[in-house]
Amino acid sequence: MTIEIRLQLWTPHGPAGHRLERSVPLPIKDFNFPDTQEGRTKAEQAKAHLQDYVTKHVIPKAKR
Repeated sequence: MTIEIRLQLWTPHGPAGHRLERSVPLPIKDFNFPDTQEGRTKAEQAKAHLQDYVTKHVIPKAKR
């Protein structure tokens, strides 16, 4: 058995996940990353992609 420290992407409403998905598929499929330099880099990239998605597809629909 191994114990790991992992990073997870979160929104103000809880963990990021497929409930954010609208008619356009999410740009990323994995929301958990190992706590390594490579994992942190991937998490930052995923965060940027997810923020672009939310800004473009989720926020406009929430303002209706």
